[in-house]
Amino acid sequence: MIGYGFLMGAFISIPIFSLATIFLPENIPLMYSPLLIFAAINLIAGHRFYLKVDEDLTFEKYSTSLYDSNLEINKIEEKRENIENKEIAKNAHGIDTITKIEIIENGEDDNKKPSKVFYFGFSVLILTILVTSITGTIYSPFISAFLIENLLPGFSARILPIIVMIVYFPAQVISQLMAPILGKVFDRISPPISIIFIGIFKALMIWLLIWALSPFDFALILIFLYIAAEANIYLIQAIMSRVSIKHRGEIFGLNMWIDRLGRVIGPLIGGILWDTMGYSVPFIISIYIGLCLIPIFILAIRKLSPYMVEQVDIDKSGIMKIK
Repeated sequence: MIGYGFLMGAFISIPIFSLATIFLPENIPLMYSPLLIFAAINLIAGHRFYLKVDEDLTFEKYSTSLYDSNLEINKIEEKRENIENKEIAKNAHGIDTITKIEIIENGEDDNKKPSKVFYFGFSVLILTILVTSITGTIYSPFISAFLIENLLPGFSARILPIIVMIVYFPAQVISQLMAPILGKVFDRISPPISIIFIGIFKALMIWLLIWALSPFDFALILIFLYIAAEANIYLIQAIMSRVSIKHRGEIFGLNMWIDRLGRVIGPLIGGILWDTMGYSVPFIISIYIGLCLIPIFILAIRKLSPYMVEQVDIDKSGIMKIK
């Protein structure tokens, strides 16, 4: 849905910015008026979220509603023990069938303290996420500058921003539209395999990016690089969501804080490398660090895997087991 939003937003903002840049370059408020539209849409979306979204909905209630089309999930008031055993649903022929929903305890005991192995694995995971964020932002703030300096010499100052927007547009939209597909893939592939594939693929795309011969090549490679970057974000979120159900909010908050800290440190390092060692150095350093992080990331996952929670499986008899 974010991808569709990017697509609609681009159809609104790019024409306004381009026409104002070419014909009315002195009219700065008109040129950046899409920012006001963006702010207004955010207010509308926030209001609709407040009115439409039921924040009392739980995973168990939603699972039950999948097997009973007459069940209104926003009106469920039964306790968990009343819905976790059996729900009556109708199949496509109108015949009543009984679907069993088996809830398996996730193993989180309020009185049981995690072992040293868990703390070690979780600490390594957090440090890896921090370095991953730093690595991703060592080069990413300088992508447009690299494009302008190497592939767009001689263009006027009026045309450059328009070309940069057009180059970025497909990568931003397509990477977000791929999100549902990537999410399904990561639900079926083990995290270590995903980490290896994403790490190597992302490093390859960064390498190809700095050797692009034209803006068209640059835009095409950027699409795959953004897909890899988004895939890495989804994979980390999937892993963090399974560390703890009880403390999931704290886990997500910690993940966001660590990621934002890395986004502050990364551009500072990248800027120093850009100014002192050359335009391609931030990209090359990011490649090497990203590849070195792969075995460390796998180590953290292997240490944490015995403590992972909320694994969903459906057996051959049709019984959904929520671990």
